[in-house]
Amino acid sequence: MSNLIVIGQGDSRLNLEEAVELYKMRWGGIVKAELGITDDRGLTARLIRQQSSRVKAFPEGQIAVIDGFTKEVYATIYSLLIGTSQLPEIRGWNHLTGYGTGKTHNPKGDNLICYAIQSTGKVIGATSALINAQKELANSLGTGLLVFTRPDGLRRYAKKEGMSLDHPDIKKYLDAKINGTTTQYDGVSFHLRHGATLAPFLKGGKPYLTNSRPGDVNSLGFNVLMEYAVR
Repeated sequence: MSNLIVIGQGDSRLNLEEAVELYKMRWGGIVKAELGITDDRGLTARLIRQQSSRVKAFPEGQIAVIDGFTKEVYATIYSLLIGTSQLPEIRGWNHLTGYGTGKTHNPKGDNLICYAIQSTGKVIGATSALINAQKELANSLGTGLLVFTRPDGLRRYAKKEGMSLDHPDIKKYLDAKINGTTTQYDGVSFHLRHGATLAPFLKGGKPYLTNSRPGDVNSLGFNVLMEYAVR
């Protein structure tokens, strides 16, 4: 960890091209499916615009971990502020994030919500450093800390359990996560291991949202809301 440094994504030390490529590696297929983008050049141009928009809307919430010597980008995270009263109104990932632009950022929001995290996987501790940075930011702002994550092991779990892929039992899946009865590792697992808990603040008092991101095949369209204790 000695070479790793945490910086804002508006920092001149950030290699913008690497940051965009990392995001594309994680989310490119989903973005293409959702927006009907067919060519890689068009996708890259779209992601560059999103990157610029997020940093402009809320620079403090866009954080990266880079190598202090080589400046290689190892991990990035994106967040915005949202009011507690807005949470039940979220219709999906794109509604929450303004189609990934971050333009839905509410400066008066009482919760910091992270909506995308990605890592090269090259360095142990890079993603943990991002979570810690978001905790510090939430503390400094005096807000709660939420994550809108992917249950991207759900499709595989549903197949294994003989569930309908159109109507999987997400509650059973989340219970299995919490009880440790499934080895499917995904976004939910990651945040559970870092101390987050399910946050039943979405529509109907649920911690999950159906048809939130239809292009996310592995998550069967679901997103899960989780909360970190920071205050």
